[in-house]
Amino acid sequence: MGDTMSKDQEILNTLFREFEDLYGATHTTILSLKSLYKAITQLKNSNTIDQIRIFVESIERTEPKNVPLIRLLQEILAYAESQPSENMLQKKLLRVVKQKIRLFRSMLADTSRNGMSAIEKGDHIVIHSVSYSIIGILIKAKQEGMQFSVLVLKQDPIKTGELITVLEKQKIPFVVAAEYDLPQHVARVTKMFFGALSVTGDGSVITGAGTSSVASVCHEHNIPIYLFANSYKFTKGKTRAQNIHAKSKNQGSIDFKVHSHSCVPMDLVTFLYTEEGRTEKPISHQD
Repeated sequence: MGDTMSKDQEILNTLFREFEDLYGATHTTILSLKSLYKAITQLKNSNTIDQIRIFVESIERTEPKNVPLIRLLQEILAYAESQPSENMLQKKLLRVVKQKIRLFRSMLADTSRNGMSAIEKGDHIVIHSVSYSIIGILIKAKQEGMQFSVLVLKQDPIKTGELITVLEKQKIPFVVAAEYDLPQHVARVTKMFFGALSVTGDGSVITGAGTSSVASVCHEHNIPIYLFANSYKFTKGKTRAQNIHAKSKNQGSIDFKVHSHSCVPMDLVTFLYTEEGRTEKPISHQD
């Protein structure tokens, strides 16, 4: 039984990593809540709370931790456990899940809306990884007639291609460069924008792989670094507890290890934007 559960968890972890890597933690969170809603509608026996608890515990063990999703699921589970009986529980839970989805989307929209004030005329903004919030900010700013351009640092072809598709559709001027070639572009860059999977209690931003190197270069050249993260992404948990996944890769005769995400020190962040607007660092961690 233990081996089977271990394999099931490994499969779940892989699915979450691949989906988050391609679509981002935000889309993964919303899709997971929608999947939970559908699953609740299909429950046919009376142990609703036990099944939700098993689901939440599995998500808590994923590598790395999707903090917003975990926190939202914990709130849903806490509501279920607070009910005196399972009478009408499924209908009540469906209502709560819908409320959580609306709340999370509202926080995302507010973060993007607030982030528009970070863009100024003539900005050349470096972006390394796909972020739902940042894409929203760029689209809103362009629609408002802001004049700016973007430096896209090439990474995974699919993710870079998705970002380019958005920029082309919105007619936002951009240049694509290799990540290692950033020092050749810093003279034009005015800002760095990035998002987060989570922000830890000991001051690390868990974000897309490779972002720490980009942030270090920008910091070295005094380029302001902007972090966009709604408050559900903040956790009291430590960096080491975020279950960042490491795997071995082979290239010819060389074996090496790669990690699924980067850790950017919060000290490198110049400005933090949440659904409340521009916030002084650090903000209180919620869980």
